[in-house]
Amino acid sequence: MKKPTEKARLLLDNYCSFSIKWSTSRARDTYGYTVCTLYLNRYSGTEEKAARCNGGGYDLAGTVFGSFLRNWFKDDFKKLSSSTGSGDRWSHKNTFYGLYFYDVKRRKYRKNWRPGYTVYVDGGTGFSCMEHLLNAIGVTLTYKRISSREDLYIFNLATKKAR
Repeated sequence: MKKPTEKARLLLDNYCSFSIKWSTSRARDTYGYTVCTLYLNRYSGTEEKAARCNGGGYDLAGTVFGSFLRNWFKDDFKKLSSSTGSGDRWSHKNTFYGLYFYDVKRRKYRKNWRPGYTVYVDGGTGFSCMEHLLNAIGVTLTYKRISSREDLYIFNLATKKAR
């Protein structure tokens, strides 16, 4: 069983789920672009906007989910290993595709975090990669489709260790 981190416990204590809503931009410079917004849902029924992106040609849902994860769990991700520089990114059990540590001083991406490095989470690598990161800190998701313009994901405590 994977023990949830302190930040994961805080998330589960305050929020029951998140929803991803799809719309179309009506702004002047982005008119017609697809807009993807992630809302955190409180137990009381209210929701808070947590992340937003627009455009196309990449995984929009993964991108907003990655932005949310980076903002909430940056410190927890420092304990994990990036897939950067490891060759075949899918064959390593203890590395995470879409997680990067940038060495600002040397301008290089590193496999493990050290003081002075910046944590990056690239949701454009896919929603499943971001879900794998969330599993690593002790939280799983249950998917429920609401409509063609809204998807709901319910937070759960992880019962098995992330693979």
